[in-house]
Amino acid sequence: MSPSDGNSPKPQSFKEGLFLAVLTAVLSGFLACGPALITGLAGVGGALGAASIWQSGEAARQEREYEWQETREAKQTAIASQLAPGLLPETTPTLPPTMTPEPTGAPDQSPAELALRDYFVDINDAQYANAWDALSSNMQQNLMPTTPGDYYDFWRTAGEVSVSNITLLGYTPTDEASFEVSLYWEADRRVRTSIYNLKYSVETAAWQIESINSAVEGPPPPPR
Repeated sequence: MSPSDGNSPKPQSFKEGLFLAVLTAVLSGFLACGPALITGLAGVGGALGAASIWQSGEAARQEREYEWQETREAKQTAIASQLAPGLLPETTPTLPPTMTPEPTGAPDQSPAELALRDYFVDINDAQYANAWDALSSNMQQNLMPTTPGDYYDFWRTAGEVSVSNITLLGYTPTDEASFEVSLYWEADRRVRTSIYNLKYSVETAAWQIESINSAVEGPPPPPR
């Protein structure tokens, strides 16, 4: 067959050969680097996924912290309504109907008054467990759903109180006593007066605080 026969393959041009060589090199390089490239892309995707999961977890944590703060504030308000009613809108104090007014010659330091003074000493000494035990079971239940821990937290926040005056208002000879108590609150330098009703507990053989009623809040102190 002669070289000019039409069935003979045509020789490649220089450009065609160069193109095929470059294409072959690119394909060879891709085949060599493909697994590493895919692994790298997977790593980037995994990192982005992990970041998304962290952001979701952080948002959930912040939401839980916000809910905890709201719950804590609600509990503190509930405790204040029982333990420090002078901090809230005032109500008219009244003696329990079984009480009789203080007679002339009543003892200055009755066991009930001593128990009440010890209660404030325990608070200022941060003996909050002892102060909690000085509350009757009814008083503790009135503080629910708060816990002893919430009660301790309230007094840590409220700070120290000083007894300005305690006056016996009424009593029964054996198991009840009512006092008007004026407390100076270091936190805001105000004197608040409340009615503390105590009851003798046969179970614990001690006087305990049965209830606290709001009385009068004094004016703020002059500027220092």
